[in-house]
Amino acid sequence: SEDLDIAVNAITILRDVSDEAVRQSYEFIQDSLNSALDRIFSNTIRRIELKESTFRGQYPQLEIELTVEDGRVRSLKNDSGHGLMQIISLLCVLALIVITNSRRFLVIDEVLSGLSASARQIIDDILWSFTTIGFQFVISEHGFVPRGANVYPLEMKDGVSRVKNNYIEEDGIYLDGTSLLDGTKLGAGEE
Repeated sequence: SEDLDIAVNAITILRDVSDEAVRQSYEFIQDSLNSALDRIFSNTIRRIELKESTFRGQYPQLEIELTVEDGRVRSLKNDSGHGLMQIISLLCVLALIVITNSRRFLVIDEVLSGLSASARQIIDDILWSFTTIGFQFVISEHGFVPRGANVYPLEMKDGVSRVKNNYIEEDGIYLDGTSLLDGTKLGAGEE
């Protein structure tokens, strides 16, 4: 009876500690995402809240609730743009890597398509801040080259893609499909 009481108390303490760690993780993710969304969507409101529910009473599920102007709640999956989902997904992955202390290496394959040049520049600032804490990124993207990136443009030669050359991009390139961020127009076939 005494051993059972000790075990039950230990389980209760462990559950409470675990619940607090999960709550702090959710708060970290939510605060990080909302800070980034405030920067990207400076002229409008885009806020997320993490909500935990149970699936069929057994399995906890984490849902992201999106709040926009006038406090309206929208479905991130059905009522928001693809670009917003991509940004939130990328930032969630980065936050989870930090929380779990996993290897700080991430491959980003055309995640930022559809974003404006100014949003790409903000994402660049965010990625740059993660590099200062040891993250490394491999990015395959059209019209987005982060500042400080070691760039390897590819070319097709004899039916095989090869590295054409490589260089360090000092300033970054944030194309919006028609122009550079500074308003310089692209020539035909440039990307």
